[in-house]
Amino acid sequence: MGRGSLVALTMLNAVGVSLAGLGLLGAGLATWQFAGWVLSGTWPAAAAIWNESGLTGRLFVAFIAWLPQLLVAGALLHLAVAAIGAGLLWRRAWAWRAALVLAVGWIALAALGWFTARAALDDLATGYPTRAAFARAAELVASGVTLFGIALGAGLVILLIHPAVRDEFSAGS
Repeated sequence: MGRGSLVALTMLNAVGVSLAGLGLLGAGLATWQFAGWVLSGTWPAAAAIWNESGLTGRLFVAFIAWLPQLLVAGALLHLAVAAIGAGLLWRRAWAWRAALVLAVGWIALAALGWFTARAALDDLATGYPTRAAFARAAELVASGVTLFGIALGAGLVILLIHPAVRDEFSAGS
């Protein structure tokens, strides 16, 4: 086995541990937040002023309205990510396929999020000139976050298609 193969397998272990740990952490934090709302009897609500803020405001109001459901979905997604990470560590063939789906989905969601944020921020900049500088700065941040997300997803795909990594999972199936 060459040095590149050993590095790929070491990186695979690191990805597995990271996905398992961060998946459990994300699920725990989302569950904690949701439990806080349930126990306190209070739910998030957007201020009425957001209804007068164009597309950005409407997106924010919709996000707040759907936040409890999004939080539950996020907790379940994080549990799935933790399971994928554990499956990668245990070299389960289903985990290899699931990690590929996760990586491609991550790239697609990053791009979709960027297009949505860009449309909302363009609307904010043109509809409210006093907020144009904020909108442009936020668009730059959104672009950087999107590129980082796409790079992470692409890096995971490249790692998963490495011959040594594929051999690890084909031997176990």
